Amino acid sequence: MKKTTWASFIGIGGRSSEKTVVKRNLKLLYKGVCGFFQDAGDAPCKGLALTYGELTPVGVSRMLDYLQMNRQDVFYDLGSGVGRAVLQVSMTASIRKSAGIEIVEARHKAAKRVLSATRKQAWIKSLAVVFRQESLLETDLKDVTVVYVASTCFSGNFMTKIARKLINLQEAITLVSLREFERKHRGFDHVKTLTLPCTWSRRVTAHVHRINGS
Repeated sequence: MKKTTWASFIGIGGRSSEKTVVKRNLKLLYKGVCGFFQDAGDAPCKGLALTYGELTPVGVSRMLDYLQMNRQDVFYDLGSGVGRAVLQVSMTASIRKSAGIEIVEARHKAAKRVLSATRKQAWIKSLAVVFRQESLLETDLKDVTVVYVASTCFSGNFMTKIARKLINLQEAITLVSLREFERKHRGFDHVKTLTLPCTWSRRVTAHVHRINGS
């Protein structure tokens, strides 16, 4: 893949052109990479749960348009899979850090490989990009300001545990979740409902919460 820097292709087209370029580059980077499979073949990854889905690039773009993050923000994708959303954020937003937390080893390794290829192309705008193979409930989130969770298949009990973890950080956080909480949590304010296209549906409801630090 020939190296192409941001300066060489972002020009008169502005923001719209940038989104098109990021979408094109993601397609190149993720050719043959899938959360269901090890490669472009038909064999499922050994030990991988087959329940898998992602925001589409358009879905991530819409989320970012709403969030309007800046250089003080740190974005975490909890359950980041092969890292597509994390890398799109890092290629689009000039933020302090874009991070992905994934427990499945095959998906985590795929994300790391794509990150390496992205760095070689000098396509990253965020100050830092990291992927960690860790449990969502045990990972360190002390620097987070924005959290995204593709939580469609999470149980109500697991969602409650995530809520408690975020509340215990005692920081002001914006949370975007594809599943609403079954009960109200102190300090959680539901501020917005977004409709985002995902790989399994063009219209998926995303719930935006503001978590008030104490």
